[in-house]
Amino acid sequence: VGAGRWCVTRRPAMSAASVLFSWSPECLRRAVDEVRALESMYGDSASLDNDPTEVSNHHETVLELAESVLDAHESHSRSRRSQSESLASGNQPPDTHAKHDDPLCSVPALEVTIKMLGPRLRGGGVAVAVRLAPGYPLLIRAELHVQGNARVTVADLSFLKQAASAASVECALGETNAVAGVEAVRGALRELNERVTFEQNLESAESAERLMTSKAKELTIDKQQNKKKNTIARRLIWFHHIKAPGKRKAVQQWARELGLGGFCKPGYPGIVVVEGAFPDVETYVARLKQLTWKAMS
Repeated sequence: VGAGRWCVTRRPAMSAASVLFSWSPECLRRAVDEVRALESMYGDSASLDNDPTEVSNHHETVLELAESVLDAHESHSRSRRSQSESLASGNQPPDTHAKHDDPLCSVPALEVTIKMLGPRLRGGGVAVAVRLAPGYPLLIRAELHVQGNARVTVADLSFLKQAASAASVECALGETNAVAGVEAVRGALRELNERVTFEQNLESAESAERLMTSKAKELTIDKQQNKKKNTIARRLIWFHHIKAPGKRKAVQQWARELGLGGFCKPGYPGIVVVEGAFPDVETYVARLKQLTWKAMS
């Protein structure tokens, strides 16, 4: 659904209720009607451009089985009523070969998945898998399992599942609660998406602010460096003596290399006066300090 792959919450094992209970004609009819209602509410024909939904029913054969069993049961009931009326009037002997196998026992749980498409949450869609087990709605409630895209967090899923559970509990046994549960997830999804969008916008704003602060610091440093480059610096350096030919040569060569002006007095004491761009003068002085001097200040 939407962008990304699905991260499906683990579906619990079949509940004891679904094993112990079987369908009654009334319960099965209400369950089938609710599945059809979900298909009508969220199917392609009901999907809106600003609120796209889709129904995925991979168990259509089960639904068709349920409807055929209900039709057969109604036909059988009419036949038995007719037979009872005939027996009461004495016109027909009882049918001693009537089968007593209940076809309702062959109908498993009904399942359908409602997909809420588009960038519903963190750029992807969300789905609700609905399971109506035998005994629903008189004896047990519908099971709703929330499924999310790859970017949905555990906290997101927990929030949506709590909404579905709360809506289900609000419906008393005997009331259909599947539609209410799906609508509760739909509403919680809108609320959660607004919250996530707000947090993302806030994070983006903070990130933009950090970027602007970093850029401002860089500009300040650049201005300081440019100011230093445009600043003329002068240094007067005293040495105990300048006699070694290599040192006297370095004093002159480095000054020419860095584009500096000045003069040098060799002997005792040695004096160097240098002038030029601030960073170049700093480089020149640093180079002189790397040489071995008896005294330098």
